Amino acid sequence: MKPDNFVYIAIDEIIPHPKNPKKHPPFQVEAIGELIKTCGWGRSIVLSQDNYILAGHGAVEAAIKIGHTKVPYTRMKWNHNDPEAITYLLGDNKANEESTWDSDVLYANLEELDKSNLNVNLTMFTDQEIGDLKELLTSDNDLDIPNEKDIDESIANNVPIITCPKCGYEIPKDP
Repeated sequence: MKPDNFVYIAIDEIIPHPKNPKKHPPFQVEAIGELIKTCGWGRSIVLSQDNYILAGHGAVEAAIKIGHTKVPYTRMKWNHNDPEAITYLLGDNKANEESTWDSDVLYANLEELDKSNLNVNLTMFTDQEIGDLKELLTSDNDLDIPNEKDIDESIANNVPIITCPKCGYEIPKDP
Protein backbone atom coordinates (compact mmCIF):
# COMPACT_ATOMS: atom_id res chain seq x y z
CA MET A 1 0.00 0.00 0.00
CA LYS A 2 1.35 3.38 -0.94
CA PRO A 3 -0.51 6.38 0.46
CA ASP A 4 -0.45 9.35 -1.89
CA ASN A 5 1.05 11.68 0.73
CA PHE A 6 4.41 9.88 0.96
CA VAL A 7 7.58 10.42 -1.05
CA TYR A 8 9.54 7.21 -1.64
CA ILE A 9 13.23 6.45 -1.98
CA ALA A 10 14.91 3.29 -3.25
CA ILE A 11 16.21 1.17 -0.37
CA ASP A 12 19.57 0.76 -2.09
CA GLU A 13 20.08 4.55 -1.85
CA ILE A 14 19.90 4.65 1.95
CA ILE A 15 22.46 3.64 4.56
CA PRO A 16 21.88 2.18 8.03
CA HIS A 17 23.42 4.58 10.55
CA PRO A 18 26.63 3.07 12.00
CA LYS A 19 25.96 4.80 15.34
CA ASN A 20 22.47 3.34 15.78
CA PRO A 21 22.59 1.58 19.16
CA LYS A 22 19.17 -0.08 18.80
CA LYS A 23 19.06 -3.67 17.56
CA HIS A 24 15.94 -5.34 16.18
CA PRO A 25 15.56 -9.08 16.85
CA PRO A 26 14.33 -11.21 13.93
CA PHE A 27 10.85 -11.72 15.43
CA GLN A 28 10.38 -7.95 15.65
CA VAL A 29 11.52 -7.37 12.06
CA GLU A 30 9.12 -10.10 10.94
CA ALA A 31 6.26 -8.52 12.92
CA ILE A 32 6.97 -5.08 11.46
CA GLY A 33 6.95 -6.64 8.00
CA GLU A 34 3.58 -8.28 8.63
CA LEU A 35 2.22 -4.97 9.89
CA ILE A 36 3.45 -3.17 6.75
CA LYS A 37 1.99 -5.88 4.50
CA THR A 38 -1.38 -5.78 6.27
CA CYS A 39 -1.80 -2.09 7.09
CA GLY A 40 0.67 -0.31 4.82
CA TRP A 41 3.11 2.42 5.76
CA GLY A 42 1.77 4.57 8.58
CA ARG A 43 4.83 6.74 8.85
CA SER A 44 7.99 7.42 6.95
CA ILE A 45 11.55 6.65 7.89
CA VAL A 46 13.75 9.63 8.74
CA LEU A 47 16.93 10.26 6.77
CA SER A 48 19.85 12.63 7.13
CA GLN A 49 20.87 14.86 4.21
CA ASP A 50 23.44 12.24 3.20
CA ASN A 51 20.85 9.38 3.22
CA TYR A 52 21.70 7.72 6.55
CA ILE A 53 18.74 6.35 8.54
CA LEU A 54 18.04 8.39 11.68
CA ALA A 55 14.74 6.65 12.54
CA GLY A 56 13.16 3.55 11.07
CA HIS A 57 15.98 1.01 10.93
CA GLY A 58 13.59 -1.83 11.86
CA ALA A 59 11.06 -0.77 9.25
CA VAL A 60 13.74 -0.74 6.54
CA GLU A 61 14.93 -4.21 7.60
CA ALA A 62 11.32 -5.41 7.44
CA ALA A 63 10.73 -3.79 4.05
CA ILE A 64 13.76 -5.62 2.64
CA LYS A 65 12.52 -8.94 4.07
CA ILE A 66 9.07 -8.56 2.50
CA GLY A 67 10.50 -7.59 -0.87
CA HIS A 68 9.92 -3.85 -0.96
CA THR A 69 12.40 -1.86 -3.04
CA LYS A 70 11.28 1.59 -1.84
CA VAL A 71 10.35 3.11 1.49
CA PRO A 72 8.61 6.39 2.39
CA TYR A 73 10.94 8.95 3.90
CA THR A 74 11.31 12.35 5.48
CA ARG A 75 14.63 14.15 5.14
CA MET A 76 16.17 16.18 7.95
CA LYS A 77 18.58 19.05 7.33
CA TRP A 78 21.68 17.50 8.93
CA ASN A 79 24.38 15.13 7.78
CA HIS A 80 24.56 11.84 9.65
CA ASN A 81 27.42 12.80 11.99
CA ASP A 82 26.10 16.25 12.93
CA PRO A 83 25.29 16.50 16.65
CA GLU A 84 21.62 17.19 15.84
CA ALA A 85 21.42 13.99 13.77
CA ILE A 86 22.90 11.88 16.57
CA THR A 87 20.59 13.59 19.07
CA TYR A 88 17.59 12.78 16.89
CA LEU A 89 18.77 9.17 16.39
CA LEU A 90 19.10 8.58 20.13
CA GLY A 91 16.09 10.65 21.19
CA ASP A 92 13.74 8.92 18.77
CA ASN A 93 14.81 5.51 20.04
CA LYS A 94 14.61 6.50 23.71
CA ALA A 95 11.27 8.32 23.50
CA ASN A 96 9.21 5.14 23.17
CA GLU A 97 10.86 3.58 26.20
CA GLU A 98 9.67 6.40 28.43
CA SER A 99 5.95 5.95 27.77
CA THR A 100 3.59 3.67 29.67
CA TRP A 101 0.41 1.82 28.76
CA ASP A 102 -3.07 2.68 29.99
CA SER A 103 -4.06 -0.93 30.73
CA ASP A 104 -7.82 -0.39 30.47
CA VAL A 105 -7.60 1.36 27.10
CA LEU A 106 -5.03 -1.12 25.81
CA TYR A 107 -7.16 -4.11 26.72
CA ALA A 108 -10.32 -2.54 25.25
CA ASN A 109 -8.44 -1.99 21.98
CA LEU A 110 -7.09 -5.54 21.96
CA GLU A 111 -10.56 -6.97 22.66
CA GLU A 112 -12.04 -4.91 19.84
CA LEU A 113 -9.32 -6.06 17.43
CA ASP A 114 -9.87 -9.66 18.48
CA LYS A 115 -13.49 -9.36 17.31
CA SER A 116 -12.42 -7.94 13.93
CA ASN A 117 -11.08 -9.86 10.97
CA LEU A 118 -7.52 -8.62 11.65
CA ASN A 119 -4.91 -10.74 13.39
CA VAL A 120 -4.49 -9.22 16.88
CA ASN A 121 -0.92 -10.55 16.93
CA LEU A 122 -0.01 -7.86 14.36
CA THR A 123 0.11 -5.57 17.40
CA MET A 124 3.12 -7.60 18.61
CA PHE A 125 1.31 -8.47 21.84
CA THR A 126 1.59 -12.20 22.51
CA ASP A 127 -1.38 -14.32 23.55
CA GLN A 128 0.32 -14.68 26.95
CA GLU A 129 0.60 -10.89 27.39
CA ILE A 130 -3.04 -10.42 26.42
CA GLY A 131 -4.09 -13.18 28.84
CA ASP A 132 -2.03 -11.67 31.65
CA LEU A 133 -3.56 -8.25 30.99
CA LYS A 134 -7.08 -9.70 31.02
CA GLU A 135 -6.38 -11.49 34.30
CA LEU A 136 -4.98 -8.32 35.85
CA LEU A 137 -7.98 -6.23 34.83
CA THR A 138 -10.71 -8.76 35.64
CA SER A 139 -9.37 -10.35 38.82
CA ASP A 140 -10.70 -9.73 42.29
CA ASN A 141 -7.19 -9.35 43.64
CA ASP A 142 -7.92 -5.93 45.11
CA LEU A 143 -5.53 -4.52 47.64
CA ASP A 144 -6.55 -5.05 51.24
CA ILE A 145 -7.45 -1.47 52.06
CA PRO A 146 -9.14 -1.00 55.43
CA ASN A 147 -12.57 0.55 55.70
CA GLU A 148 -12.71 4.09 57.06
CA LYS A 149 -14.50 2.80 60.14
CA ASP A 150 -11.62 0.36 60.78
CA ILE A 151 -9.01 3.14 61.01
CA ASP A 152 -8.02 4.32 64.49
CA GLU A 153 -7.18 8.01 63.94
CA SER A 154 -6.13 8.45 67.56
CA ILE A 155 -2.82 6.79 66.64
CA ALA A 156 -2.00 9.81 64.45
CA ASN A 157 -2.16 12.06 67.49
CA ASN A 158 0.82 10.23 69.02
CA VAL A 159 3.18 10.49 66.01
CA PRO A 160 6.15 12.80 66.72
CA ILE A 161 6.48 15.63 64.20
CA ILE A 162 9.64 17.38 62.98
CA THR A 163 9.24 20.99 61.86
CA CYS A 164 11.67 22.63 59.44
CA PRO A 165 13.11 25.72 61.18
CA LYS A 166 13.34 27.65 57.89
CA CYS A 167 10.00 26.99 56.18
CA GLY A 168 7.83 25.48 58.91
CA TYR A 169 7.07 22.32 56.88
CA GLU A 170 6.08 19.44 59.16
CA ILE A 171 6.87 15.75 58.58
CA PRO A 172 6.40 12.67 60.75
CA LYS A 173 9.54 11.59 62.57
CA ASP A 174 10.74 8.06 61.89
CA PRO A 175 10.36 5.85 64.98
